[in-house]
Amino acid sequence: MLTPWDTELTSQFTRLKDLKVDFSKKDEVNRLIEVPEWASMTLGNLPTAASTQNLTDWLKEIGAAETQKALVENRVILIFPGSVWATKRWTAEGFLHLATELQRENFHIVWMGGSGEEALARELANRLPGSFVLAGKTSVLRSCQLMLQSRLVVCNDSAASHMAAAMNTPVLSIFGPTILKYGYRPWSSKAFIVERSGLDCRPCGKHGGPKCPIKTHACMSHISAQEVVRQARLILSL
Repeated sequence: MLTPWDTELTSQFTRLKDLKVDFSKKDEVNRLIEVPEWASMTLGNLPTAASTQNLTDWLKEIGAAETQKALVENRVILIFPGSVWATKRWTAEGFLHLATELQRENFHIVWMGGSGEEALARELANRLPGSFVLAGKTSVLRSCQLMLQSRLVVCNDSAASHMAAAMNTPVLSIFGPTILKYGYRPWSSKAFIVERSGLDCRPCGKHGGPKCPIKTHACMSHISAQEVVRQARLILSL
């Protein structure tokens, strides 16, 4: 969108296209190929003292003392279990299993999401005592502030993955009906992907849909919780 006004950017993108780099490729740990520094969408100037204090004050106001403590200790994991598109959502049981395993390892789980996703977040939190719900309570900016101080973001192929990329926070995104070849990858060098390859039905659309067209939802239901847990642990160990 910026290239008509920036001739240097136009030239850089032209050179990048000529190199024919496949940015949908993953390495042996499912990390997406590195993004060129000049093309990075990471916003490196946001974690100011003022924004940190603002977040701290807000968490105190809403009674999230444990979350604030965990942020300072670098052990917060933000989980976004929802998506506007129903077929893009991994299973609730899968997210719960992941959160349970990570909580046992002393990570603090915060359930995130936008308007309309509060009920799902509350349900999962009720089943995992000690976790905290901020779904429906945060603006985009507030969510980004939280991401800046969090250890990991886990989400579906949704807006949360792109927000995490902008904050340069490690993000584990679970892909289902859509594929990386469409170009909608998290645009950072700390992006990791779990997906079920080899399904003839994938992709079924550019943005997912309200229901699986062949009524199996295999692209998501065939991704095991154990697989996602292993991937999360690997990221956290890097």
